[in-house]
Amino acid sequence: MDLYLTVNKHVYQNDDQKTAFVLSYMTKKEAAAWKEQFINQYTHGNYLALPSWIHFKMILKDTFEPKDRHGDALHKLRQMKQGNKTAEEHVTSFKLLLHEAGLVTTPEHDKIECFSEMLSDALALRILNSKNPPDTIQGWYDTAIKFDNNWRQTQNFRNRFQSKGTKPNPDNTPKKTFRSYRPSTPARDPNAMDVDTLQTDKTERRQKLMKEGKCFNCETWGHRAKDCPKKAANQGQTPKPQTPPPEKKIFKGKESFAHIKAMIAELPDEEKDLFWKTVNEEGF
Repeated sequence: MDLYLTVNKHVYQNDDQKTAFVLSYMTKKEAAAWKEQFINQYTHGNYLALPSWIHFKMILKDTFEPKDRHGDALHKLRQMKQGNKTAEEHVTSFKLLLHEAGLVTTPEHDKIECFSEMLSDALALRILNSKNPPDTIQGWYDTAIKFDNNWRQTQNFRNRFQSKGTKPNPDNTPKKTFRSYRPSTPARDPNAMDVDTLQTDKTERRQKLMKEGKCFNCETWGHRAKDCPKKAANQGQTPKPQTPPPEKKIFKGKESFAHIKAMIAELPDEEKDLFWKTVNEEGF
Protein backbone atom coordinates (compact mmCIF):
# COMPACT_ATOMS: atom_id res chain seq x y z
CA MET A 1 0.00 0.00 0.00
CA ASP A 2 2.73 2.46 1.00
CA LEU A 3 4.87 1.51 -1.97
CA TYR A 4 2.04 2.02 -4.45
CA LEU A 5 1.07 5.41 -3.00
CA THR A 6 4.71 6.51 -2.93
CA VAL A 7 5.19 5.95 -6.67
CA ASN A 8 1.79 7.56 -7.44
CA LYS A 9 2.20 10.80 -5.48
CA HIS A 10 1.00 12.79 -8.48
CA VAL A 11 -2.39 10.99 -8.29
CA TYR A 12 -2.94 10.71 -4.53
CA GLN A 13 -1.80 14.13 -3.33
CA ASN A 14 -3.55 14.47 0.07
CA ASP A 15 -4.51 12.35 3.08
CA ASP A 16 -8.18 11.95 2.15
CA GLN A 17 -7.29 10.58 -1.29
CA LYS A 18 -4.85 8.06 0.20
CA THR A 19 -7.31 6.87 2.86
CA ALA A 20 -10.17 6.60 0.37
CA PHE A 21 -7.93 4.60 -1.98
CA VAL A 22 -7.15 2.04 0.75
CA LEU A 23 -10.79 1.82 1.88
CA SER A 24 -11.90 1.13 -1.70
CA TYR A 25 -10.06 -2.21 -1.61
CA MET A 26 -11.64 -3.36 1.67
CA THR A 27 -14.62 -5.15 0.11
CA LYS A 28 -14.73 -8.65 1.66
CA LYS A 29 -15.41 -10.33 5.00
CA GLU A 30 -13.99 -8.67 8.14
CA ALA A 31 -12.33 -5.88 6.15
CA ALA A 32 -15.64 -4.83 4.55
CA ALA A 33 -17.42 -4.87 7.94
CA TRP A 34 -14.63 -2.84 9.54
CA LYS A 35 -14.72 -0.28 6.71
CA GLU A 36 -18.46 0.28 7.17
CA GLN A 37 -18.01 0.77 10.90
CA PHE A 38 -15.05 3.10 10.33
CA ILE A 39 -16.96 5.32 7.88
CA ASN A 40 -19.94 5.52 10.24
CA GLN A 41 -17.62 6.52 13.07
CA TYR A 42 -16.17 9.45 11.13
CA THR A 43 -19.42 10.59 9.55
CA HIS A 44 -20.99 13.60 11.22
CA GLY A 45 -24.41 14.30 9.79
CA ASN A 46 -23.87 14.46 6.04
CA TYR A 47 -20.20 15.22 6.34
CA LEU A 48 -17.37 12.61 6.32
CA ALA A 49 -14.27 13.84 8.16
CA LEU A 50 -11.51 11.29 7.69
CA PRO A 51 -8.52 11.22 10.06
CA SER A 52 -5.01 12.05 8.90
CA TRP A 53 -3.12 9.50 6.84
CA ILE A 54 -0.70 8.72 9.69
CA HIS A 55 -3.57 8.27 12.16
CA PHE A 56 -5.45 6.06 9.71
CA LYS A 57 -2.44 3.75 9.32
CA MET A 58 -2.11 3.45 13.09
CA ILE A 59 -5.78 2.46 13.40
CA LEU A 60 -5.46 -0.04 10.55
CA LYS A 61 -2.33 -1.61 12.03
CA ASP A 62 -3.80 -1.85 15.51
CA THR A 63 -6.93 -3.54 14.13
CA PHE A 64 -5.46 -6.10 11.75
CA GLU A 65 -1.86 -6.75 12.77
CA PRO A 66 -1.41 -10.13 14.54
CA LYS A 67 -1.15 -9.58 18.29
CA ASP A 68 1.33 -12.42 18.69
CA ARG A 69 3.36 -12.47 15.48
CA HIS A 70 6.11 -14.63 16.98
CA GLY A 71 3.61 -17.13 18.36
CA ASP A 72 1.76 -17.34 15.05
CA ALA A 73 5.01 -17.89 13.16
CA LEU A 74 6.09 -20.58 15.63
CA HIS A 75 2.74 -22.35 15.24
CA LYS A 76 3.04 -22.27 11.44
CA LEU A 77 6.61 -23.54 11.72
CA ARG A 78 5.50 -26.55 13.76
CA GLN A 79 2.74 -27.37 11.27
CA MET A 80 4.86 -26.79 8.18
CA LYS A 81 5.50 -29.67 5.74
CA GLN A 82 7.19 -29.73 2.36
CA GLY A 83 4.30 -31.45 0.60
CA ASN A 84 4.39 -30.83 -3.14
CA LYS A 85 6.62 -27.76 -2.87
CA THR A 86 10.11 -27.86 -4.30
CA ALA A 87 12.94 -27.88 -1.78
CA GLU A 88 13.87 -24.35 -2.86
CA GLU A 89 10.35 -23.06 -2.10
CA HIS A 90 10.35 -24.97 1.19
CA VAL A 91 13.70 -23.49 2.26
CA THR A 92 12.48 -19.94 1.53
CA SER A 93 9.28 -20.44 3.58
CA PHE A 94 11.26 -22.02 6.43
CA LYS A 95 13.71 -19.11 6.58
CA LEU A 96 10.92 -16.53 6.66
CA LEU A 97 9.03 -18.27 9.48
CA LEU A 98 12.27 -18.83 11.37
CA HIS A 99 12.89 -15.08 11.27
CA GLU A 100 9.30 -14.15 12.25
CA ALA A 101 9.37 -16.60 15.15
CA GLY A 102 12.62 -15.07 16.42
CA LEU A 103 14.50 -18.35 16.11
CA VAL A 104 17.32 -17.19 13.83
CA THR A 105 19.85 -17.46 16.66
CA THR A 106 18.66 -20.94 17.70
CA PRO A 107 21.50 -23.54 17.88
CA GLU A 108 22.32 -25.22 14.56
CA HIS A 109 21.38 -28.68 15.82
CA ASP A 110 17.85 -27.57 16.74
CA LYS A 111 17.31 -25.83 13.40
CA ILE A 112 18.57 -28.88 11.51
CA GLU A 113 16.29 -31.20 13.46
CA CYS A 114 13.31 -28.94 12.83
CA PHE A 115 14.08 -28.54 9.12
CA SER A 116 14.71 -32.26 8.49
CA GLU A 117 11.37 -33.21 10.08
CA MET A 118 9.57 -30.88 7.67
CA LEU A 119 11.17 -32.37 4.53
CA SER A 120 9.58 -35.24 2.64
CA ASP A 121 10.67 -38.57 4.14
CA ALA A 122 12.45 -39.70 0.96
CA LEU A 123 14.47 -36.50 0.67
CA ALA A 124 15.43 -36.41 4.36
CA LEU A 125 16.59 -40.06 4.25
CA ARG A 126 18.63 -39.46 1.14
CA ILE A 127 20.45 -36.57 2.79
CA LEU A 128 21.08 -38.55 5.99
CA ASN A 129 22.37 -41.54 3.99
CA SER A 130 24.57 -39.48 1.70
CA LYS A 131 28.35 -39.89 1.78
CA ASN A 132 28.99 -36.71 3.78
CA PRO A 133 25.77 -35.56 5.49
CA PRO A 134 25.80 -31.78 6.16
CA ASP A 135 26.29 -30.59 9.74
CA THR A 136 25.09 -27.00 9.30
CA ILE A 137 21.64 -25.65 8.49
CA GLN A 138 22.98 -23.93 5.36
CA GLY A 139 24.47 -27.26 4.29
CA TRP A 140 21.04 -28.87 4.72
CA TYR A 141 19.46 -26.09 2.65
CA ASP A 142 21.96 -26.54 -0.19
CA THR A 143 21.89 -30.36 -0.17
CA ALA A 144 18.10 -30.54 -0.05
CA ILE A 145 17.79 -28.18 -3.02
CA LYS A 146 20.45 -30.09 -4.99
CA PHE A 147 18.96 -33.56 -4.40
CA ASP A 148 15.40 -32.34 -5.00
CA ASN A 149 16.35 -30.64 -8.29
CA ASN A 150 18.19 -33.78 -9.44
CA TRP A 151 15.16 -35.94 -8.64
CA ARG A 152 12.77 -33.64 -10.46
CA GLN A 153 15.03 -33.50 -13.53
CA THR A 154 15.20 -37.31 -13.53
CA GLN A 155 11.40 -37.52 -13.38
CA ASN A 156 11.08 -35.09 -16.31
CA PHE A 157 13.64 -37.13 -18.24
CA ARG A 158 11.71 -40.36 -17.66
CA ASN A 159 8.37 -38.77 -18.53
CA ARG A 160 9.83 -37.44 -21.77
CA PHE A 161 10.98 -40.90 -22.82
CA GLN A 162 7.72 -42.54 -21.74
CA SER A 163 5.76 -40.07 -23.86
CA LYS A 164 7.87 -41.17 -26.84
CA GLY A 165 7.28 -44.86 -26.07
CA THR A 166 10.94 -45.56 -25.24
CA LYS A 167 12.85 -46.28 -22.06
CA PRO A 168 15.83 -44.24 -20.79
CA ASN A 169 19.27 -45.89 -20.96
CA PRO A 170 21.17 -44.49 -17.93
CA ASP A 171 24.21 -46.75 -18.52
CA ASN A 172 24.51 -45.56 -22.12
CA THR A 173 24.94 -49.20 -23.18
CA PRO A 174 24.32 -50.12 -26.82
CA LYS A 175 20.88 -51.54 -27.41
CA LYS A 176 19.90 -54.17 -29.96
CA THR A 177 17.78 -52.61 -32.64
CA PHE A 178 15.21 -54.41 -34.74
CA ARG A 179 13.91 -53.38 -38.09
CA SER A 180 10.56 -51.68 -37.81
CA TYR A 181 8.53 -52.60 -40.85
CA ARG A 182 6.23 -49.94 -42.18
CA PRO A 183 4.90 -50.86 -45.64
CA SER A 184 4.76 -47.93 -47.98
CA THR A 185 1.29 -47.11 -49.22
CA PRO A 186 0.68 -45.44 -52.56
CA ALA A 187 -1.67 -42.49 -52.90
CA ARG A 188 -5.21 -43.70 -52.33
CA ASP A 189 -7.66 -43.69 -55.18
CA PRO A 190 -10.95 -42.18 -53.92
CA ASN A 191 -12.88 -44.42 -56.33
CA ALA A 192 -11.29 -47.62 -55.02
CA MET A 193 -13.34 -47.90 -51.82
CA ASP A 194 -14.70 -51.37 -52.53
CA VAL A 195 -11.28 -52.72 -53.48
CA ASP A 196 -9.80 -51.27 -50.28
CA THR A 197 -12.52 -52.88 -48.20
CA LEU A 198 -11.86 -56.28 -49.78
CA GLN A 199 -8.13 -55.84 -49.27
CA THR A 200 -8.68 -54.95 -45.61
CA ASP A 201 -10.85 -58.04 -45.09
CA LYS A 202 -8.19 -60.19 -46.76
CA THR A 203 -5.44 -58.78 -44.55
CA GLU A 204 -7.47 -59.28 -41.38
CA ARG A 205 -8.25 -62.88 -42.39
CA ARG A 206 -4.56 -63.60 -43.03
CA GLN A 207 -3.55 -62.07 -39.70
CA LYS A 208 -6.06 -64.32 -37.96
CA LEU A 209 -4.73 -67.40 -39.78
CA MET A 210 -1.14 -66.46 -38.98
CA LYS A 211 -1.94 -66.19 -35.28
CA GLU A 212 -3.65 -69.61 -35.41
CA GLY A 213 -0.77 -71.18 -37.39
CA LYS A 214 -3.00 -72.17 -40.33
CA CYS A 215 -2.39 -72.26 -44.07
CA PHE A 216 -3.47 -69.13 -45.95
CA ASN A 217 -4.88 -71.23 -48.80
CA CYS A 218 -6.91 -74.07 -47.22
CA GLU A 219 -7.04 -72.71 -43.65
CA THR A 220 -5.87 -75.96 -42.04
CA TRP A 221 -2.87 -76.81 -39.88
CA GLY A 222 0.30 -78.71 -40.77
CA HIS A 223 1.77 -76.73 -43.68
CA ARG A 224 2.29 -73.28 -45.16
CA ALA A 225 0.57 -71.76 -48.18
CA LYS A 226 3.50 -72.49 -50.49
CA ASP A 227 3.29 -76.22 -49.63
CA CYS A 228 -0.52 -76.42 -49.64
CA PRO A 229 -1.69 -79.71 -51.31
CA LYS A 230 -4.89 -78.11 -52.61
CA LYS A 231 -2.93 -75.33 -54.29
CA ALA A 232 -0.61 -77.87 -55.95
CA ALA A 233 -3.59 -79.97 -57.12
CA ASN A 234 -5.28 -76.95 -58.70
CA GLN A 235 -2.10 -76.15 -60.62
CA GLY A 236 -1.72 -79.74 -61.86
CA GLN A 237 1.30 -80.45 -59.66
CA THR A 238 1.97 -83.41 -57.47
CA PRO A 239 1.40 -82.31 -53.88
CA LYS A 240 4.23 -82.83 -51.46
CA PRO A 241 3.63 -85.62 -49.01
CA GLN A 242 2.40 -84.26 -45.71
CA THR A 243 4.37 -85.34 -42.72
CA PRO A 244 2.98 -85.13 -39.23
CA PRO A 245 4.20 -82.07 -37.39
CA PRO A 246 7.28 -82.78 -35.25
CA GLU A 247 6.97 -82.94 -31.52
CA LYS A 248 6.90 -79.43 -30.06
CA LYS A 249 10.31 -78.40 -28.81
CA ILE A 250 10.80 -75.81 -26.09
CA PHE A 251 13.49 -73.26 -26.90
CA LYS A 252 15.15 -71.06 -24.31
CA GLY A 253 17.34 -67.94 -24.36
CA LYS A 254 19.49 -67.43 -27.45
CA GLU A 255 18.29 -70.73 -28.92
CA SER A 256 14.75 -69.37 -28.93
CA PHE A 257 15.84 -66.19 -30.70
CA ALA A 258 17.74 -68.16 -33.34
CA HIS A 259 14.73 -70.40 -33.92
CA ILE A 260 12.38 -67.46 -34.40
CA LYS A 261 14.87 -65.78 -36.72
CA ALA A 262 15.15 -68.93 -38.85
CA MET A 263 11.36 -69.29 -39.07
CA ILE A 264 10.97 -65.67 -40.24
CA ALA A 265 13.71 -66.15 -42.84
CA GLU A 266 11.80 -69.12 -44.35
CA LEU A 267 8.61 -67.12 -44.87
CA PRO A 268 7.73 -65.98 -48.40
CA ASP A 269 8.02 -62.24 -48.96
CA GLU A 270 4.27 -61.72 -48.74
CA GLU A 271 4.05 -63.55 -45.43
CA LYS A 272 7.12 -61.67 -44.12
CA ASP A 273 5.42 -58.36 -44.87
CA LEU A 274 2.28 -59.49 -43.09
CA PHE A 275 4.34 -60.76 -40.14
CA TRP A 276 6.13 -57.41 -39.62
CA LYS A 277 2.87 -55.53 -39.99
CA THR A 278 1.24 -57.74 -37.33
CA VAL A 279 4.23 -57.31 -35.01
CA ASN A 280 3.98 -53.52 -35.26
CA GLU A 281 0.23 -53.49 -34.71
CA GLU A 282 0.53 -55.79 -31.67
CA GLY A 283 3.02 -53.36 -30.10
CA PHE A 284 6.10 -55.61 -29.98
